[in-house]
Amino acid sequence: MQSSEYTYLRRLLRRRSTRSERIIWLYLREFRSKGYPIRRQYSINPYIVDFYCAKAKLAIEIDGSIHDTDSQKEHDKEREIYIHSKDVEVIRFTNDQVDSDIDSVLQAIEQKILSNINSHQEF
Repeated sequence: MQSSEYTYLRRLLRRRSTRSERIIWLYLREFRSKGYPIRRQYSINPYIVDFYCAKAKLAIEIDGSIHDTDSQKEHDKEREIYIHSKDVEVIRFTNDQVDSDIDSVLQAIEQKILSNINSHQEF
């Protein structure tokens, strides 16, 4: 896929984001004021992750019920292996977690960001 095709696909994914993705984005974009900006629908070619914090090398995925199927679990596993090979960690939450306990989800994300930033600075 060419760069322009990825740009189009990322824009399409933003427009078609799930309710849970839209809700968490309202909070995640505020992380910029804390010094760790988060990008939405970010390419780690050939994949596009829901959210990405470059400073922490962290991909944040919000999974709907489709991720419960065996074929999607296998695809997600292959995808994570590839993303890890790019030195990026993946953290996953379900739509239900975002909808029912957003505070815990945000706390877990912020803790992972800080942990990753600190571990990257040690080298």
